[in-house]
Amino acid sequence: MASEVRMPQLGLTMTEGLIVHWLVAEGDHVAKGQPLAEIETDKIVTDLESPGEGIVREIMVKEGDIAAVAGLLAVIAALGEDYSPVPGPEHPPSPDGNPKVASSTPTAESSPLDTERHRASPYARRLARDEGIDLDKIPSGTGARGRVVGSDVLAAAKSTRRSQTPSTPVAPRIAAEAGKSLDMPAGSGPGGRITREDVEQPAAVSRPTPLEVVPMTGVRGVIAARMAESARTAAAVTLTTEADATDLAELRDRLSDRRGEGEQTRVPFDAILVKIVSIALRQHPRLNALLAGDEIQVMRDVDIAVAVDTERGLLTPVVRKADTKGIFQVAGELAELAGRARLGKSQPEDLEGGTFTITNLGMHEIDAFTPIINPPQCAVLGVGRICTRPAVRGDGLCIRKTVWLSLTFDHRMVDGAPAARFLQCVRQYVEQPGGILD
Repeated sequence: MASEVRMPQLGLTMTEGLIVHWLVAEGDHVAKGQPLAEIETDKIVTDLESPGEGIVREIMVKEGDIAAVAGLLAVIAALGEDYSPVPGPEHPPSPDGNPKVASSTPTAESSPLDTERHRASPYARRLARDEGIDLDKIPSGTGARGRVVGSDVLAAAKSTRRSQTPSTPVAPRIAAEAGKSLDMPAGSGPGGRITREDVEQPAAVSRPTPLEVVPMTGVRGVIAARMAESARTAAAVTLTTEADATDLAELRDRLSDRRGEGEQTRVPFDAILVKIVSIALRQHPRLNALLAGDEIQVMRDVDIAVAVDTERGLLTPVVRKADTKGIFQVAGELAELAGRARLGKSQPEDLEGGTFTITNLGMHEIDAFTPIINPPQCAVLGVGRICTRPAVRGDGLCIRKTVWLSLTFDHRMVDGAPAARFLQCVRQYVEQPGGILD
């Protein structure tokens, strides 16, 4: 029996996935569980495994294309076996969150003859009818084996609308005399009509050639959307304080000596900070909160997300129930999570459910910065570099190690004074960190 390969849902918020690379080709024999392709979601890159054994009879979605969850990607069948795949959704889900599943049943407007004459998807045929596009004008699409897909129809519709832009009576003559084209999306006249002024205006200066074009898709697109959402919706306020980190640095060295036993196993500052912040959040729970609609949900568990720089973009793996774990356990889990993130092997559960975020730019010699809240969380702590500076102790000057801490919080969820008390608590643990080992 033929096996349909469909886009899996790898997380609660996943609606679509990108085919990064096919590991097999049409005609290849594959075994059940064999990796077929690399797919990228808004958070991870992972292998897509074969649901059955047989021959790859057809690949419907090419590399670099996006398919909705449950969308049909390929068909695996025994040699000579007949199959009739039922297409899944070819485009993102509707606003209600449910994928739109394209029907393969012919209608009055879509006869079997249409299907044979045009290698077009059901969604493309339906979209062509809605847009008034003749599929004969799209001889070859961008889908597998030249299959016309929805994006091809949308591009044709856009081109048609552009060529039909209305103009004033004099505009075509002026354009012909100037040797210019009226091919523009809209003019400056009423209703977007192209006028004499539109035709006579100087030609636009050519744009410089970019060195690289980075699509705002995948992880980069999700980062852009979430940061824009945060800047647009949160009433963000940042509090900054300088802490004496001399004892913190000494504690890190002592912990590393206890753990290392001659190996390169230094306890990172991030692990100590996770432990410090988790204890402070237990004492100031209003900062350990999420915004859900018109409700502020103060969370029971303290799940700390830690920003990790990867080649695919910024990821935030989560150390769960950090306040209940010892410092060495936190260090081990954080190292494992960060390692998977940098290798592109994070699992969906690695990156979901954080209640507070820490982002550390100290390794890049940044002293202080304004971090952006990761919605729907209440707050984020930015940590700068630990630097040796002159300091006043009592009545004299001395040399101490200091660090800048920057707390950005959503003023809709918590007021300035409670946020300041939380930051003060964090600073006290940084300056006297022995209490985190109790």
